[in-house]
Formats: sequence, C-alpha cells, structure tokens
Amino acid sequence: MGEWWCWSLSTRRLPFSVVKDEGLQHFAQTMLNIGSKHGSLPVQEILYDRTTLSKTFLPNLYISAEHIDKLRNSLIGAADVAITTHHWTDDMIKNSYQAFTLHYVNNQFELVSACIAVYEFTDAKTGIAIKAKTSQVLSGILPANSPDSSIVFVTDNASNVKAAYRNDVRLSCAGHNLNLAVEKALK
Repeated sequence: MGEWWCWSLSTRRLPFSVVKDEGLQHFAQTMLNIGSKHGSLPVQEILYDRTTLSKTFLPNLYISAEHIDKLRNSLIGAADVAITTHHWTDDMIKNSYQAFTLHYVNNQFELVSACIAVYEFTDAKTGIAIKAKTSQVLSGILPANSPDSSIVFVTDNASNVKAAYRNDVRLSCAGHNLNLAVEKALK
C-alpha cells in the first residue's frame, strides 16, 4: 500500500507513517529519556544548532556500501523504477539542493521508497548539469544491468528539468501541479 501524505499549513509534507520511522522514534525516545532524567529543559539546551548539524553531523551520514548492496539486490526483481527528484533553495542562506528518491515494487509486491541522495547543487541549474548529477547518483545505486527504459522520472515542470529528462520517460508531479493550482487560485 502506498504512503498517505499529511499536508500542513506550513506547506511541509510528511507521511502519516513518519511515526513508525526508526529515526523519529529514536529521537522521541531520547527526548523522553532526557525529560525523565533532567526534568523540564529549554529545547535550545537539547537540540543542536543548524550549523553544528550541517557542518558536523550531516557530512558523517551516508548510505553505507552494505545498504547500497541490499538496495541493488532488491532492485534486481523490480520491473520498473520511478525516481522522484526535486530542487529547492534554502530560504535563509540561499543554497540550492537536489534530492533523489527511488520507488519500486519488490518481489513481495510491497512499495519501497528510499531517499538515495540529497546534494547541494552548486552548478548552474541547466538541463545538462541536472542530467549529469542524476547519472552520477544512479550509477552508484542501480544494478549494472538496469535498462534506462525501465526508469520513470517524476519531476516538476521547470524548463531546465524538462530539458534534463527530455530523452527519458518523465511524468509531471501531480502534487507539485496541485500545489501550483492552489497557490494560483488563492492569489
């Protein structure tokens, strides 16, 4: 069964299944343990600053070779693969990023979604640069025998993104289109 998404007023979206995420559960349990041990604390004393997170912790997070091998092995039986990719710019420091999420149905007929990469996009956001980054990311994840024809890219409708995937199967993201329609209607 696919994910159900919860839209909030802040326009950030999270699946309802986020409550089952091991990372969130670990975080929540850690916060509860701190609270039970030390009592009420200001959240600023518990949570790291964004600079500490981005410069210290995030560079140490990566997909391990073991995880990549496991992902590749589960992809062998997948008939088709969808890759959603999205570009965004941080509102505070204006850095651009690109994320890639892999979606497929495994041998047990379960939908599998895995975020395979998030990169700071330092190049000009041209179709050529976007396609080059996509090829780099996918070459490290997809099995060597994966035909390009079995990959469907789901993207926004920006002209540079359309240019990047003009020789591939590309679908326009329904969620993105709906968001644009609602924004336009509200104006």
